[in-house]
Amino acid sequence: MNASLLRSRRQLDDRPGPSSYDCYEREETAWFWALKNTWPPHPPQAHHTPLPPPHTPERRAISMPEEHGYSVADKHEPAVADRLPSNYESPKLVKSQIAAWTRTVQSAAVVTALFAGLAATVLGAYRMDPGMDNKTGAFVDALDLASFAAILVNSLTTLASLFFIDRLGDIDWRQALAGRLDNNGEIPPGRSSLDLLVDFGATRHIKLIFYQWLVYLIVGTVFLFLQVFLYMWVRNGTVLSVAIIVSALVGPAILALLVSAALDTRGGRKRAQNGTA
Repeated sequence: MNASLLRSRRQLDDRPGPSSYDCYEREETAWFWALKNTWPPHPPQAHHTPLPPPHTPERRAISMPEEHGYSVADKHEPAVADRLPSNYESPKLVKSQIAAWTRTVQSAAVVTALFAGLAATVLGAYRMDPGMDNKTGAFVDALDLASFAAILVNSLTTLASLFFIDRLGDIDWRQALAGRLDNNGEIPPGRSSLDLLVDFGATRHIKLIFYQWLVYLIVGTVFLFLQVFLYMWVRNGTVLSVAIIVSALVGPAILALLVSAALDTRGGRKRAQNGTA
């Protein structure tokens, strides 16, 4: 009986068209993929607003809000689709913050280095000034103190700027954590830029480094202007003192423009080589 059943099955399989085994395999494959696509069920995402159907006025208003009289702030829908992960905009935001801080601190490093050179120039100018030989008193002592303090503090500010840039370079913006930001890429309320960098891998001492750098920058600038005004006060505001101060200011300013242009050109060349904007 088994042999007759097997013979009849072979006769059926010899017919043109798909065999019963092929039909069974096709049916099993379709059932497997249908089960895989529906199980486990996706949990409802209450924090996402579903997008309108495509090719509708509502969807076009979301894609092009300015053409329909809406602003970006009026949209309540997420800026990216629900299928994208929640950290889609986070690396871009962290990268922009790191770039902004790096450019700011680089500019401060160049300026404070020029301030230290300016303070040293003024110190050497009034030390070699014949009209300062007979000048004594508290203002002259304060001028000496302000000169040395301006040189020292501005040099420390330059070193602190380089250390700050080094700490910013340790942040890996590609490791941005998911779920820390909304899909529209906005910073959560109450979170500063430094807090955002700490959330995404910066050392927790970066705030201390920032405040130290800021104090050095302010104190060095104050001592520099104090040195300039004390020198003009002690020299009685003569033409010589004004000429020395103006030349000491114009020279570093021209040098700062040249250095900034060189750094900007070098940075643009590196970005072009890396293929980044």
